[in-house]
Amino acid sequence: MHFYELFEYYPVPAGQVKSAADATRNRASAIKTLADQVESDHRQAVGAVAGTLKDTLVDAPAEAVTTASAVHQEAEFAAGCLELFSFGIDTFNYNSTSPRSVSRLNSAYLTASVNNFGVTYDDPGATATQQERQQANDDYTLAVSTARAALIRELTAEYNRLDGNLDDRAIEIGAMLDRGPTLSDVQSMWRAGALPPYAMIVYPYYGLDDIAMPESAQRELVDYLLSHPDQFTNAAYTTFLLGLSEVQRGRLVDGFVTTLQDAGRLEGEPPELYREWIWWTMLSGVPPEEMVRRAEQEGVTADTFEVLDGLAVFRSPDGRPYFLLDDDDGASEIARAVELINGRQPSYSDARRDANYWTFDGPLWQQSDVSLVLDNGGAIVATPEGILMAAAGDSDLGLPNLIDLFSVKGGVTYGEMFVTNGSHDDPAEMLRAAVTEDTLNGIPLSPLLAHERIHSEQWAVYGYYRYIYEYIREGFDGCENRFEQEAGLKEGGYSCD
Repeated sequence: MHFYELFEYYPVPAGQVKSAADATRNRASAIKTLADQVESDHRQAVGAVAGTLKDTLVDAPAEAVTTASAVHQEAEFAAGCLELFSFGIDTFNYNSTSPRSVSRLNSAYLTASVNNFGVTYDDPGATATQQERQQANDDYTLAVSTARAALIRELTAEYNRLDGNLDDRAIEIGAMLDRGPTLSDVQSMWRAGALPPYAMIVYPYYGLDDIAMPESAQRELVDYLLSHPDQFTNAAYTTFLLGLSEVQRGRLVDGFVTTLQDAGRLEGEPPELYREWIWWTMLSGVPPEEMVRRAEQEGVTADTFEVLDGLAVFRSPDGRPYFLLDDDDGASEIARAVELINGRQPSYSDARRDANYWTFDGPLWQQSDVSLVLDNGGAIVATPEGILMAAAGDSDLGLPNLIDLFSVKGGVTYGEMFVTNGSHDDPAEMLRAAVTEDTLNGIPLSPLLAHERIHSEQWAVYGYYRYIYEYIREGFDGCENRFEQEAGLKEGGYSCD
């Protein structure tokens, strides 16, 4: 023991315990891989047979898979316990402040020793006799020794409390191991950062998605996903990714930027709207290599989203962007770009927009719907579904009266534009409120817009006049109308028995 290391560190380094935890996780992952392979082989077997044999095979591996899942949870939990203890070792060795850690206690002793434990030598002066000098030296040595002993007693008492805390932590973790993975213990581990980033997959019903991830866990999740790109297709991660800090979100997007640059799809640093396209496309389950193919498919370049520059942005509770049109210029291109930036594939909906061209250009001699709304004091936002959503101003929009026949609880879709019900003194504010609260007239907005997008598809299929005719033929009881049924009654705000 060196004089400046009065107290010994824990004999097993935290890194060594952490390595043991990682080794346990590796073995646990092998169990999960085996279970996945069993399920995959089982699906192939079921697909190859029929009749009574198929009925017998359907649930054949259920018990084995359930057992493997339970063993996997137990193994990950044991690894988490080891990691928790490694945290305890780090706290004991370096991080504890009250009582102070071993490193801080040793540092306090070293600092005191350099300063003679706070004792000042009382020089008897130049005229002192030899005996007086000797007495002064003896007094000083005794005072230093006494102060040193007092400090050691004080530090030792603090060390004993520190050691007791580690013992208590070991007992707590031992009790956790005996209990196995309970809800409270798994959540406690998750909060402490002792579980791996894929823990939400291992423990799907433990409420981990309701717990904010610490920054260290977020960093680990980003590193894990970038090194396991196949996991981007797992929707279970979406909730956690939406909760990432700006720093970690940026690191994740940077990984995709690098892939796109290496593939020759991007030169230099992309603008923010391009990065936002990466973010929402990634959240739709697209891994880095697929992002390259998506960029090729949709023709995405660094300039693609310039059409959105300068437009006001409203964001839904999960952050999705809606863009407010400031005039009718380029409305179709804006609608397409907003669909794209939200991770969708507008190349699949271009034919629908082309068929419903009159929303943007007007049928025959008529004014376009976009111009009609804006010229009459209304407001329009482009939505993630690739359609427009409009709110009337304080006077009637001037739309044909026939359109009122199609009004439902939320409003009416007319070609590529969903016109909400009612008139508004501040239509832009009405749209902002609907977007930011994700609700319109008490109906959840996101599924409602998906419902209205299907109506846009119906307009495209039947055409301008035929769709009006066919809809009227179906009648105005939404619950019985096949067009409403196809679009989704619940999503459209219908309550049907």
